[in-house]
Amino acid sequence: MSSMLFTHLTVGSHFGNIDKRIFNPWQSNIVFDICIDHYLSDVHEFAPPVINGGTSNSNKAENTCMVILCGAIIAAAAAILFMESKNHRPLTNATSQTQPRLKPIKRIGRGTYGCVYEVEDTEDKKRYALKCIELPEDKEEAQKYMREAYNLAQLRGHKNIVKYIHSERSEKHLNILMELCDTNLASWLKKYRMKLNANNISKIFHQLVDAIYYIHSNGIIHRDLKPENIFVNEEVEDIHIKIGDFGFSTENKDLHSGVKGTTAYMSPEQLRGQRDYTFKVDIYAIGLVLFELYEDIRTDNVINLLRKGIFPNTFDRRHPEVYELLKKMLAENPKLRPNAQDLINILKTMNF
Repeated sequence: MSSMLFTHLTVGSHFGNIDKRIFNPWQSNIVFDICIDHYLSDVHEFAPPVINGGTSNSNKAENTCMVILCGAIIAAAAAILFMESKNHRPLTNATSQTQPRLKPIKRIGRGTYGCVYEVEDTEDKKRYALKCIELPEDKEEAQKYMREAYNLAQLRGHKNIVKYIHSERSEKHLNILMELCDTNLASWLKKYRMKLNANNISKIFHQLVDAIYYIHSNGIIHRDLKPENIFVNEEVEDIHIKIGDFGFSTENKDLHSGVKGTTAYMSPEQLRGQRDYTFKVDIYAIGLVLFELYEDIRTDNVINLLRKGIFPNTFDRRHPEVYELLKKMLAENPKLRPNAQDLINILKTMNF
């Protein structure tokens, strides 16, 4: 970790009235705006275009010439984060003098995409999560990875979604700076399961449904909802959850590129290899998460039994309302599952 270097390009002002767009060099549909109305210290956001009703305006880029920004604008706008990689190098059009800004604390996650680090702002001492993604050489595949920053930035306004701070891309790497959360729900359950009660579970699930409704209202399917990707503070009585890891997220569309997510939490239609699935795959996943708040789902073949509509003995008598809700959410036919708005309406009628 000591070999990692993080720097920040500084300027004398907060960009004035700069409002330019940086097109990625492959002229993709992912367009980043330089936003000047929100700051985290001096780390400025690179946010995608606003999407209304789940429809992106980025298709206009296909008929637009690539915007060529001079080195001075790049120097004023860019906050470059270096990741730990022997092949990594800074963006070549960065011309401003640099000074240390973010320092690594520890690695907190690792996957096929790269690593997640806990980092500290050396000026205000606040800590964040930095996800460092090594982009594949295939341009279409690389753009799928960049969709995470695109979607996370679009959803940054909700209190139950991990807050997007900034993203930066070089030729081979994508770095995403996000808020740092205490722990994930999987780890939290191992520690606090015995302290969970109906009130705790209700708080968690209501927040989860609110976040899912917001995500789906923006035309996005998460596709990898599971306790490891749901983050929670270390409190028991004042529980606050946030959905994160949008690495498999996608737009709601007629056909999808293929099976994405974690097998155990996939819907039946995903497991069958269908490509015409909808938002309902997320509903199935959070149904499994809801059940997992009551009982350990990862032992004794419980998940496979639930897929067949078989619940543990006495669950229906101990939790009759939740049992009826779960039967709907875990229906094999996605058309029989409620959508996020339906869930909100159902919860209003429940003593839950």
